[in-house]
Amino acid sequence: MRVEAYTATGIATGMVAAPGHVRAHVEGLSELIVEGSEWLPIDGSAARQAGDVKLPVDDLLLLVSDELDDVPGHAQWHAIDLDAGQIAWTVPLGVVDALVARGVPPTGTPSLGGSIATVGGLVFIAGTNDARLRAFDADSGRELWADRLEASGHATPMTYRGKSGRQFVVIAAGGGGYLSRTTADVVAAYALPAP
Repeated sequence: MRVEAYTATGIATGMVAAPGHVRAHVEGLSELIVEGSEWLPIDGSAARQAGDVKLPVDDLLLLVSDELDDVPGHAQWHAIDLDAGQIAWTVPLGVVDALVARGVPPTGTPSLGGSIATVGGLVFIAGTNDARLRAFDADSGRELWADRLEASGHATPMTYRGKSGRQFVVIAAGGGGYLSRTTADVVAAYALPAP
């Protein structure tokens, strides 16, 4: 199957002979061999190179496949219009900072965590492995706000109203586990603007 493998040092485009899903194939390996690939170093230290490239799996930032079922690293978030029975909007959920720095638009990242919606039309989610809590417009899917957490918030945000009547959004940002090596012992709280 044809893939693009993005690492901290370069991009390899070529073929991977992967039985089943790429994600399952990569999980059992220490390195990924991209056959007949074209290698483009990010730092510009060398010209494009052709041939087989061995990539340490730990260095993979994103692996893009031409088969929809095999796209680890790409995450999209969908809103469903239940009255119309169709998708209202779809947006990429999460970013790979190293790719954004190179001008690649948001691709989405693996995610593990739910979302909450407020009466005021905001939707909060922090499940992505890029360690951010985000607020989206519930009607359009437009990202309105994001803040970096100390570690990924692989949990569903919580909300409560304080004694003053002000609403808060809270997220447990512990990271770790399958999607992230960075860990923290943080519960982050954010105050929503006063009505």
